[in-house]
Amino acid sequence: GDGSDEGEEEDDDDLVQTDRLDGAQVVPEMGADTAEPAMRGGGGGARPSGVVVGIVRRAWRPYACVLDPDSAMGSQYLAEPLDTRIPKINLTTRQAEMLRGKLILVSVDLWDAGHRFPTGHYVRTLGAVGDKEAESEAILIEHEVNCAPFS
Repeated sequence: GDGSDEGEEEDDDDLVQTDRLDGAQVVPEMGADTAEPAMRGGGGGARPSGVVVGIVRRAWRPYACVLDPDSAMGSQYLAEPLDTRIPKINLTTRQAEMLRGKLILVSVDLWDAGHRFPTGHYVRTLGAVGDKEAESEAILIEHEVNCAPFS
């Protein structure tokens, strides 16, 4: 568009910049009795549609992960989040042997458009995989429950 229809929307705490599509553009919409995308023109009844033009701010949080030792490429490793909806996180560390078999917190820093996985950094170790207290803390963190000591 010409900028007059641009807006900011939030989805899952991400701040997203959008731009409305002109009425003559194709908007993918699944038909009721077909798996083919329907063509939508500028005619009456067309629903407003838009396209994401950028993400202004990401709502990344620390994720409980396990380091994948088989993914080593020099000092780079993939940390696998416990939440299967989150992709593996690229992590650079020289402490891989100390982190093997541990639950760790990893925070995402950025996700370049040309990279398969986001890049993050090590925050802290929760404890050994299978340890009741470490696993409990990981569950609380994954559900965004504050588990800091009460003061």
